[in-house]
Amino acid sequence: MDDSPSRPDDALSGTDEQLLSVVPPHLRDAARLGLTEMHPPFVMDKSKCIECGLCREVCPFTAVFLVPTRWKIMFEIERDRCRGCGGPSKAPCVRYCPSPGALVPVPDALVGA
Repeated sequence: MDDSPSRPDDALSGTDEQLLSVVPPHLRDAARLGLTEMHPPFVMDKSKCIECGLCREVCPFTAVFLVPTRWKIMFEIERDRCRGCGGPSKAPCVRYCPSPGALVPVPDALVGA
């Protein structure tokens, strides 16, 4: 019988923790949450975005940035940093967005453009 303490299925092994130690700090949470699978980056549909900034707060890749304008707060997504976080069903920016449809994946034809 194994007397080792049980661990949750989603806990990381010692080897995983060692590997994560070389990952930049802002990407560690993404790796722990399983958000490292690459998908097309997201873009904002400005007609649906309410500029609340929740996407910026929850993005593990710091891909959402503030664009200062004279009269309004605006946010943009930096395509080079956005990893898609496992697709629309997993991405924290989409899951926490109070405005459905404000964040959409870049169409395949535009990825890399």
